[in-house]
Amino acid sequence: MTIEQTTQLIQLILNAVLMLGACGIVLCGALIHQAILEHRSRALSTSQALGQSTSPSIRAIRHHLHSQQRQTRRAIFWITLACWLLGVSCGALVLRSVWQLNALIPLSLGLFAIACALFLIGSGSLLLSVMTNNEPIGSLPSLENSQPTASSPRIASSPRPTLGPRLTKVVNFKSRTEDLKSSPDRPRRHRSRS
Repeated sequence: MTIEQTTQLIQLILNAVLMLGACGIVLCGALIHQAILEHRSRALSTSQALGQSTSPSIRAIRHHLHSQQRQTRRAIFWITLACWLLGVSCGALVLRSVWQLNALIPLSLGLFAIACALFLIGSGSLLLSVMTNNEPIGSLPSLENSQPTASSPRIASSPRPTLGPRLTKVVNFKSRTEDLKSSPDRPRRHRSRS
């Protein structure tokens, strides 16, 4: 291989690796978005079990959440497929650097182009899901001060976790030191620089 071919091969490998990193970052964001949607769906189910939300708009909210979850799953599928194709493309380029098979370069470029298209499709689908995320969710009932009604089944709730003895001491110490710093009658000591 000549120096020019080696330089082009390094550039192609670097493009595939950078695109793989971008796909990984967007995939992490998509997985976080999916977890948020699942949490909202569970909160809606909990509020229905507590008997707080019996309005007909709950079905519309539930339908909207499920459609967003489907759209996000599709985005995750396309982005994951793009990651796999970029990995295969990068592997083909590495094999090209070891063996002198010229057919690996067009194969790698074709896989790279398909992976970029799939990445754009997945990113667009994820963007649509994120943009329509907050539309009807504002009408969800608050679950903070929820009390079960007489007609709803009683759901066992876990008690709130306490800080623990060590952390409580730290919090109390910090509040005491802040009180001492803010008291005006406390004499201040100045150190001289010598």
